[in-house]
Amino acid sequence: KPLSDGAVAVAVFNTNTHPTTLHANFQKIGLPASLQVRDLWRRRDLGVFHTSLPVSVPSHGVVLLKVQSR
Repeated sequence: KPLSDGAVAVAVFNTNTHPTTLHANFQKIGLPASLQVRDLWRRRDLGVFHTSLPVSVPSHGVVLLKVQSR
């Protein structure tokens, strides 16, 4: 979802019964190849990622990220 400051909120869902690492491919979701990423629920900057981002998601969980061009 686009945010008012030009960034984008990205939610990563895990519907499995066990924790897993998912890879958010920026191009597949229409984002630039290089992004600054922040975990919104943990209130922690994760750094700059290129092309994709590995996201550890607990079972039946969600990770909410804020991404923006660097």
